[in-house]
Amino acid sequence: MDTDTRGEVRHGQRVLAKISDGTVRPEHKIIFTFHRIYTPWVANQTEYYHVAVDGAAISPCPTFRVRGGPAEYARLIVPSTVRPGVPFRVLLVSLDRYDNVSSTYYDRVRLTVEDGQELSREFSFQGRSITSAVLEEEGVFRLAAHGLRGDSYLADGYRSEAVISNPVRVAERPNGPYWGDIHVHSHISADAMGNELYQYARDVSGLDFAGVCDHANADLPEQWERIKRWVRECNEDHRFVTILGYEGGDEGIHHSNIYYPNDDIDFTGDTFLQKTQMDHDRLGQHLEETGALSQLHQSGTCNTDMRKNYFPQTKVIEIFSSWGQSEYYNPDHALSYESNRVRYPETRLTISGRGPFYARDAWGEGKRFAAIASSDDHFGQPGKAHRGITGVIASEFTRRGVFEGLHTGSCYATTGERVLLDFRANGLPMGSELSLNRNKEVEFTVEVHGTDVLCSVEVFRHRFGPGETSVCQWESAFHRDIPDVGLKGTAQRDLTTSFTEAYVGPTVYYLRVRQKYFVKDRPVYAWSTPIWLSDA
Repeated sequence: MDTDTRGEVRHGQRVLAKISDGTVRPEHKIIFTFHRIYTPWVANQTEYYHVAVDGAAISPCPTFRVRGGPAEYARLIVPSTVRPGVPFRVLLVSLDRYDNVSSTYYDRVRLTVEDGQELSREFSFQGRSITSAVLEEEGVFRLAAHGLRGDSYLADGYRSEAVISNPVRVAERPNGPYWGDIHVHSHISADAMGNELYQYARDVSGLDFAGVCDHANADLPEQWERIKRWVRECNEDHRFVTILGYEGGDEGIHHSNIYYPNDDIDFTGDTFLQKTQMDHDRLGQHLEETGALSQLHQSGTCNTDMRKNYFPQTKVIEIFSSWGQSEYYNPDHALSYESNRVRYPETRLTISGRGPFYARDAWGEGKRFAAIASSDDHFGQPGKAHRGITGVIASEFTRRGVFEGLHTGSCYATTGERVLLDFRANGLPMGSELSLNRNKEVEFTVEVHGTDVLCSVEVFRHRFGPGETSVCQWESAFHRDIPDVGLKGTAQRDLTTSFTEAYVGPTVYYLRVRQKYFVKDRPVYAWSTPIWLSDA
């Protein structure tokens, strides 16, 4: 039976079956066939049916596993920075229409530097393959996998051209960005599914770090030990980092997440109020005692008034997730909550709020929030190419290094593509605050290496007026439209430039990048964490 012909079910399905003769014997077989449902990754992923016959539950619950379908597209994922002459991991994965690892078999696949040297012998694989490669020279490169089908997000059917990787920078001192998705839900959340999210993040999406962030509720203390066990079992510094956290807030802010620098946090004796909230004073004490980091999310849906004072530990704002963008109020934006409601019925409850609820409003109010993006995935599939990830610049690829990068604002957001982005003022990176004398020249540098053809690169500024913040007064400090020549080429994917401005008073700047081609029917964006200028 087809239980959801319009694809509108978000969190589950309830099926009621009546046997015509009223009798079911042990030798009888009842088969339910489900279509058009979102499904988690197939490998080692066990899901449950809750079944009752005449009102009596069957125990234990029947289980099932999802089988991947034929390939719809493929991804070639490499680290964003590597050392010259040192082997690095290359992940080649083909996925079906539901982003499961596909059942498609490939033969005689070749790996090369794009338009360059061979990196491997021909190999075969089904679903996914992990190999290694070495690049000897410094610079920015992209790899290519030849001999696959279903290789393009934009393809209507199969194509035979190569699958191109994200850009990789070869440098003596790699510092990222390391890519992660720290806002994803498992089956512990009442409205989600999946129990091997870290495995999907690492082995399918090729992420460097991830954080399962289930909803706080009355059961969280009982589930907390399992959540911590997942974090401990999957964390491997220098390979894959896990971050402990949960989604919750206080009685005034229910759309915030809490993240911890370690995995030994205990909730014994703590009580969560209605929904996912903790007593305000107790939460503030808890954040201070644990060294936690707090994040605002879905702020554009009226959940966070940026004129309010937040806890000092509130350091990051989710500027994009699968629900929509929270950069600024614009219900007509291609990434607005309204637009996503059309594409993805599971987001149908969200709408853009008119008010000071967005990242621009927070920055205009003087709040030093760093920009991140996450998927807020509820289907066991973190890190997909179109639902939001964060890039963190870190001196070491460890949990401590990633957490410090988030805490200090050495991070930026994308809609899911691994765009290399560097934005500096007088040589200092995003997240910095510069103290300057009036009328001093400031040099801004912009470096972007896209995963596809660039469309526009823009720097926006907000100048603080005397005695007030003027939160809506943003203007362009730099704008570069990339010429559309109608062909994909390396020149259109990369931009390095600079511009200067005289410092005339406290100002905040941030960089925004847009690519030309959509991924899974969504435009590709990247947003830097701002740079703040103030009086010396």
